[in-house]
Amino acid sequence: MTDRFFQLLGDRLADLTTDQRSLHPPTGALVSPQVIGVMLDRPKTSTEEGAEYPYVRWLPYVGEFHHRAPTQFEVILDGGIYTSGNVADGNMDIHRLCMALGKIAENPGFAPYKLKDGVRFSIGTPDPENRNPGIQPHPYYHCRLFLQFAGYHLD
Repeated sequence: MTDRFFQLLGDRLADLTTDQRSLHPPTGALVSPQVIGVMLDRPKTSTEEGAEYPYVRWLPYVGEFHHRAPTQFEVILDGGIYTSGNVADGNMDIHRLCMALGKIAENPGFAPYKLKDGVRFSIGTPDPENRNPGIQPHPYYHCRLFLQFAGYHLD
């Protein structure tokens, strides 16, 4: 994974979601998701509820290095929105965001890496203790995509 890869992925995610506007609770404005590479630092002061929404957060989380074979790794990609509407509105909006993010499969090149065919996704809160797949903690809605990459590290 190179700095160039991180930049390309962040830029592509921003392009895919620029038209996906949803409510930013503290301001009441409709905004595009903030694209967050890796993770946010823990807040040092108090924050307003929902201040991080809408977001697209991504993090490389598992991979393999090989001698004379492509490096392989996976990126977990989380999307989150807040809705001021009802459950149907929230479900429609998170599905719309998930579909927009899924279009990443249409252009798999991230030189020197390439997105492997197929992008798995799940809808619902990603919390490990959630025993009901697809359940959303209204008014917050989440999706998760699993991206698999392979390529030769050229740096």
